[in-house]
Amino acid sequence: MFKVIFAEILKLIECEFNNKLFDETTEALMQEMPEDTSIESVRLAVAPFIYQSLIEIHPSLKDKIIVNENETSLLNLTFFNKDGLVIFRLKDTMLEYLMELILTNMAGESKRINLHIKDEESKLEIINQQDDNGLITNYDHEIVYYDALGTKIDKDTELEKDYHFSLEFCLPLKDARKYRLNFQENAEFLNRNRYININRSYEENLKDNLFHSPFNIDDLEIHLLSELDKEVAEIYQSPYHKMPHQKTGKLDSLLSSLKNLLGASEEIIISDNLYQTLSYYLFDLTSGYLYNKGIIIKKLNGEYTLYYLHLDNDQIIGVPEILTKEDVDLIFASEPANYNVIGLQEFFGLTHNRH
Repeated sequence: MFKVIFAEILKLIECEFNNKLFDETTEALMQEMPEDTSIESVRLAVAPFIYQSLIEIHPSLKDKIIVNENETSLLNLTFFNKDGLVIFRLKDTMLEYLMELILTNMAGESKRINLHIKDEESKLEIINQQDDNGLITNYDHEIVYYDALGTKIDKDTELEKDYHFSLEFCLPLKDARKYRLNFQENAEFLNRNRYININRSYEENLKDNLFHSPFNIDDLEIHLLSELDKEVAEIYQSPYHKMPHQKTGKLDSLLSSLKNLLGASEEIIISDNLYQTLSYYLFDLTSGYLYNKGIIIKKLNGEYTLYYLHLDNDQIIGVPEILTKEDVDLIFASEPANYNVIGLQEFFGLTHNRH
């Protein structure tokens, strides 16, 4: 039974510190574990000293437990119960012990419990959140401080909650309290603001000069699904086999706007940034918002036109630029990975060889 093993791990950890709140939380965690939980049904990673102690007692666990390479990470545990997913983490940051427990159910409700343990006091954070198809529809954050004996400390935590809220929803600190205390009335604005700002940050880490295979614009949705199949095959290091896909119609409105913008074309290519944005939107991973920038290059009668797009839900802005032969060579060669993209050299009419 995994519960027995987990209890032994907790005893090893409790030698490092003694904290009433930690004991209460881990006892509650034990109750979340199904009675038939086995070591094979969980993902368990522990610090080296915990691993060594465990396999001395249970040699059969040697190949069933992951050893954390990072010494600060004492314990990572993930398992499913009847309600959903349970994640438990414990770190030793050298300044404090940080415990995190996340409970997520199938209805989109999640509870995150963070416990910061120091010698003189502990801080308990509880964040309750409701997600509905990627949108945060309810959000509540509580912070309570306790002394070394587990007695509650009277402390004003409103500013601290404001700071956390401003980071979570990408707001100026001065505006955080107004929106935090009136979350549901402002949920639509807060979700949109959060998504746009996170997407801007994500955009900075993507390469806009890496392109995907060429396709006909009418096949946009099918192309995205096929490209995803290729990524999955690559991840699992298995051969790619073209699979049949049916259109969902989710991109029809966007496709109509794109065709009006681009006009006639033989084939087009899209940048990786735009591919990621459209794929996430297609699979409802963008909180219902479509916002980003990216590049489309169309080919017509041997000429190439580049459109640097700005997508904002139903608005698409794109400025065309006719590409010269030198432009085409420069764009293609600016990202080495382009040489490995199927059909890209043919699209550009190139015969480059990798040197």
